[in-house]
Amino acid sequence: MKEYYGEFNGNGYEIWLNGENGDAVYRAGNCKYDSAQWLPPGAEGALDIATIEEYCESTGKEIAKKNGGVWMGAKKVEDFEI
Repeated sequence: MKEYYGEFNGNGYEIWLNGENGDAVYRAGNCKYDSAQWLPPGAEGALDIATIEEYCESTGKEIAKKNGGVWMGAKKVEDFEI
């Protein structure tokens, strides 16, 4: 079974498929208005870390369900940049 997990920080989040090398299967920035963009954490228009974590969890669960996988959860990471 496919296992999906997420990583997030103040810059945004990524969803990964275990066992796959390469790029994340989904990534989003921290901008309230455009998830393809990122802003310096704390800047006007940037999402707070709690909201980013919530979005990471909900998006990861949706992707796992859609692809017949299981959601393994999300963790905060320090060295991640969109």
